[in-house]
Amino acid sequence: KLFKEAISKAENIGHNTFLWMLYLDFSEVLEKQERPEKRDDALQKAKRILQSIVGSLNNSDLKDSFLKSESVAKVLG
Repeated sequence: KLFKEAISKAENIGHNTFLWMLYLDFSEVLEKQERPEKRDDALQKAKRILQSIVGSLNNSDLKDSFLKSESVAKVLG
């Protein structure tokens, strides 16, 4: 319930940097709850948001550093 509330608030304000991480964390909760379809949906949302963020990064050093993050690689990999 708390994840859904946090996700809703992040979506409403357009805070994508925080939103993709919420979806990633939520997908891990759903995996533990053995809800694979919902988990896959949350991961796909995280992936779409991350792709948008990466696409908007103009600084190649920043982009490379961001893509090396373990969490980013987990979603985009």
